[in-house]
Amino acid sequence: MSTLLAVRGHYTAHRLDHDELGYTSLSDDVDAVLRSEAPVTHLPIDELAKQARARHADLVVIVVGRQGEESFTRPLGFALLERRPASPWRPVDIRLAGEGKLDRQSFHLVEPEVAATLALGVATFVRRHRVWRLHLDQVSSNDPTLAYLVRCLPRLRAQAGDPIPLLRWPDERRPGRWASKKTRAKHRTACRRLDESGSAWRVHRLRNAGEIRAALPRTLEVRAARERQLARRDAFADAAGQRHVQRVLDLAAEGNAEVWLLTLDGTLVTYVVVGCDDGKRVLVDSRMRPGYERRSPGLVLFGHMLATWYVDDAVRVVDFGRGINDFKRGLRNEVEERLCVRAWSNPALEYADRGRHVADARLRACARSVRDRSPLVAGVVRRWRAHPFTHP
Repeated sequence: MSTLLAVRGHYTAHRLDHDELGYTSLSDDVDAVLRSEAPVTHLPIDELAKQARARHADLVVIVVGRQGEESFTRPLGFALLERRPASPWRPVDIRLAGEGKLDRQSFHLVEPEVAATLALGVATFVRRHRVWRLHLDQVSSNDPTLAYLVRCLPRLRAQAGDPIPLLRWPDERRPGRWASKKTRAKHRTACRRLDESGSAWRVHRLRNAGEIRAALPRTLEVRAARERQLARRDAFADAAGQRHVQRVLDLAAEGNAEVWLLTLDGTLVTYVVVGCDDGKRVLVDSRMRPGYERRSPGLVLFGHMLATWYVDDAVRVVDFGRGINDFKRGLRNEVEERLCVRAWSNPALEYADRGRHVADARLRACARSVRDRSPLVAGVVRRWRAHPFTHP
């Protein structure tokens, strides 16, 4: 029998940016669970706390412990939430921590039977606020805690999230069938065109930590060039991006990372950073140098990657990451569906949010239409997005 863990007279909601006795041990236990569930894509709890502070929010942990315990022990279940305090024009905003950084989000259960208790703890924390909005992004429809949370918060609304395309291979594999016949034909054509161009091209597979570290400046240069072309800020230029680079290096040091490069006449054209999770390969980052789109370097590089992994019986699944496009659609043979779940403290707030969402979508569609019809407007938009004041 489990109950909500209480410490120093508080209920299960604990802010981890407080320096209190027991938080250090809790952080270690939470990180151990996160790493065991997703060793490649997990975010340490101190990283989640930094991200919350950057959004002017609190990182809150809802913990389930054994009945009668009065100090932190290894949790039986927990939820990591971000809480953005209310303002005169905005309700309390509560979300799963790591939103925007993780392809999958969930409530974490060490003991499955505590799902109902964890759901009750989350609902109790949410209802502690007078006016609130709850947003659960990229959760599974089969999440047991979510099933109980529906009973605790009856105003939950669910809609489709971003799908996650996968390529899953059978145990018994026929030679050369690493993708569909059409995709393999496109790959051969792209390779032949590179051969006929007269340029010297080569695919590199880096698995050594030292090699990966040495290659990062070149990959970051390609990424920055691509971001400038799209009039976006280079995500690797800020502190969060540098921490992401450090996680890649940490994975490499543990032997859980690969970096694939395609060079053309000695110039790095495209790269892919991959996380290795036992029988799974997870796409972490990928960019292509502007100006080489017509040579299909991405198809060439991905084809070599998949063909190499296909002959390795230990690799069973390739995870292409959140979101699907024409390129991923041609490679995947399976799609993992995810949910976006929302709840509000009252119907008026729900209707206001939905109305604002519809109005915003229409305004954006109108703005895109004007931009696409006018090269002058498109140029102004690109320059405005690239200006430093748009990215504080």
